[in-house]
Amino acid sequence: MDLQDEADELYMDYKGMGARYEYKQTKKRLHGGRRRSAARGNYVGAKANYGYIKGIDFKTRYPHLIKEYVDNPVDMKNLKLYPHPEEAQYVKKIYEWFLNGVTVSEIVVRLNSLTPSPTGVTDWRYNTVHRILKNPVYCGKIRYGNRQHTKLETGKYRTKLTPREKVQTADDAHIPLVSCEDYEKAQRIINENYNPPINRGKKMVNPTATLLKCHYCGLAMSFRIYYSDPKSNREPLILCRNPLCKSNHSVAFRHVEVELLRQIQNYYKSIQSDPAYQGKNGSSSDDLIANYQRQKLLIEKQIKETRSQLDNAHDLLEKKVYTVEVFLDRQKILTEKLTQLQEEVVLLEDSIQKEKDLSTKRTKMIPKIHHVLSVYETSTIEEKNRLLKSIIEVIYYDKPEKGGSRKKPVFNLVVVWKTV
Repeated sequence: MDLQDEADELYMDYKGMGARYEYKQTKKRLHGGRRRSAARGNYVGAKANYGYIKGIDFKTRYPHLIKEYVDNPVDMKNLKLYPHPEEAQYVKKIYEWFLNGVTVSEIVVRLNSLTPSPTGVTDWRYNTVHRILKNPVYCGKIRYGNRQHTKLETGKYRTKLTPREKVQTADDAHIPLVSCEDYEKAQRIINENYNPPINRGKKMVNPTATLLKCHYCGLAMSFRIYYSDPKSNREPLILCRNPLCKSNHSVAFRHVEVELLRQIQNYYKSIQSDPAYQGKNGSSSDDLIANYQRQKLLIEKQIKETRSQLDNAHDLLEKKVYTVEVFLDRQKILTEKLTQLQEEVVLLEDSIQKEKDLSTKRTKMIPKIHHVLSVYETSTIEEKNRLLKSIIEVIYYDKPEKGGSRKKPVFNLVVVWKTV
């Protein structure tokens, strides 16, 4: 093969192109196999998460632990996860401490005094405990493809999160170390206590940090302060820094804050004036729920009677008291009645749930909103951020190109309130 020859060079180019195509197809097939394996509840990672052992690792890495599974034998040919007899107890303690109000930093101190870290080389770190608290593997789930790794020209890898709908998951894949209820509770605590990233040595300046999002692209809005000119009278602005988002325009932050407080006050008045909230201690809502439940009991009694009539109709047909035509007519009437009664029960159950949600909102949300409105003006920026997060899920900002003047801008805020 002479690469100086044009024909040989062209032949090698074709061979290289075919090899690259085959390489890509091989990678796709391997990736597909891993996804299918994860869907069956197998753990396809190189090393099991802290607190677990893969079945195939028992012989090679943990032969001394096989005797722990006499009552529940291990299949040492599969990729299922099994609780590590020693490490699993510390995972349970991490969740127990966290759910009882112990901070992650305090948990790190406790763990360092009790047991070596997962690596065994360094001490326990904040991120290590935080990842354990965020990982669904500990409630019996398998998650595969949560992150995408792209190799750059420099040889390094860039990592980004995969959209949720593309992540492969499997429920009840192995023995959980914590219940799903405790895991979900831990996620709520983490989300509620999330602090926006702030550069070291600086203070928070944006009360809506992590809450205010662009209506068009969904990215967090930027809070811009003009530090370059101390004598400048330009006030802080809110704007979208996404270069591909051409439909959003800046506005002075004080206008956004005024509009947000106005919407909070209107929401507070609207839920206070709701008929379900009239009376003391939610008595109106409780009476309505009790009335719905009484109706439901009556209908369930009618359903029981209708089913009994259907059984009797079958008996009368067998005894030849009913002809086939009479039986079919009777069966049709009773079946339609039974279907209608069952639909009424479903509607009543929905009404009961809605009233319970309203009652919960009255007992939990109204005091929270009242507290926010009463102390917001006198709070620090960090406190304002926590106050807003206690009642708001997200705020979407939208300002058209010709949205009024600088003094009287025209823009829209869509507030998504927390349910409880």
